[in-house]
Amino acid sequence: MVTYMKAKRWIMWAFVVLFFAALLVNVGIELSYAQNKARNPNAAKAEVIKLTVNHGSEIYVSERELNVYTGTKSVTILVMLVSFAGAGLMKAFIPSLQDAPGSTAPPRPTT
Repeated sequence: MVTYMKAKRWIMWAFVVLFFAALLVNVGIELSYAQNKARNPNAAKAEVIKLTVNHGSEIYVSERELNVYTGTKSVTILVMLVSFAGAGLMKAFIPSLQDAPGSTAPPRPTT
């Protein structure tokens, strides 16, 4: 049986895992492109678009590679923002065990 607190804990962990997974993909594409793409323009392969990655490394990519790069970066940043905001909003607005309906936990002390 899934209790209220277990569900909340699982959702919080899901947000944390999503955040770090997106962060790893974000860093991974930077490192991959910086390591594996051409340093000089190559018209034969259509790698003529200049892209600066990984603290100033200049590489040349094709239009398709640029679209993959920008799409991946956009999606991973969106996932990180949503997971960070979701975890923060859950922490701020979803009641804890003391406030759960039918809870037998002792009430919170008031100041």
